[in-house]
Amino acid sequence: NMRTFSAINAIAAVPTYGRLGDTLPVVPEAMPCFHSWNPTLADSDQYLYYSTDMKSDDAHGIFLNTVGDASGGTRLYHPPWPLAFQMFDIEWLPDGSGFLFSMRYMSGWDPVYTCANHDYHTCHNIFEYNLATQGITQRTNIDDESVMAMDVSPDGQYIVFERTTDPVFDPTSSLWIMKLDGS
Repeated sequence: NMRTFSAINAIAAVPTYGRLGDTLPVVPEAMPCFHSWNPTLADSDQYLYYSTDMKSDDAHGIFLNTVGDASGGTRLYHPPWPLAFQMFDIEWLPDGSGFLFSMRYMSGWDPVYTCANHDYHTCHNIFEYNLATQGITQRTNIDDESVMAMDVSPDGQYIVFERTTDPVFDPTSSLWIMKLDGS
């Protein structure tokens, strides 16, 4: 991803010096912040990307696209305003059945999003999106700290994630491991 949220570029394994790579298609007015390649061999040309709503609501959400699809892909998840203040990461599940995303949101606006049973409280948590059902399941229920970057174990059983008391003002963080089911 470009630091300016202006594009996602595919860079060759041995890039030419100074070359930014080939720009991958995104929806019009997208501001892609994060992306993740499908880890399965069969769908290795698919990628997910998250675009903020800074320019357009039509370009806001998590999109699934294929390298050759100039349309920018299909929006899979459209976070309702004002829940999607900030997304921190997006990661495919190893079998390609869905993905995880970590998001900062305010609870009480939608029953899908909770913060340790507090309404109108800001939290950072991990959610799972199931491609087959298009359902979302909250995987963490942390209200006193922030969930930042994460990764999924190759067997899809565990999530490792960065946890901090405040993503802006607290430079210290720790790594936590949990099972995908939340235990």
